[in-house]
Amino acid sequence: PNKYEIDRSVVNEFISNAAVAGRDAAIFPHSGKDGKQDGFRLGRVMPSGIFARLGLRTGDVIGSINNTQLSSPDKILELYTQLPSASHMTIGVTRYGKPTTIDYSIK
Repeated sequence: PNKYEIDRSVVNEFISNAAVAGRDAAIFPHSGKDGKQDGFRLGRVMPSGIFARLGLRTGDVIGSINNTQLSSPDKILELYTQLPSASHMTIGVTRYGKPTTIDYSIK
């Protein structure tokens, strides 16, 4: 259930217009128990938006992408530059307080 095949056009849509992603969900920094940023929490995920198409839900905390901890916005920018050539992506998510991994194959 946590494996998705994504068409390259979805990735290209996100790359070409990242502002759309900001309308598809509210994205907030998330801090762990130690007060340090440990990811980003998704709020109000739109049912037809890119995050919903990726299997993400309102309240999910994205803590890592491809084993890179999302401890700052700079980490997201670094990963963003890798998207055009990516064929696989793994996202570490905490959902309802439980960690899970979502795997994506990009075709």
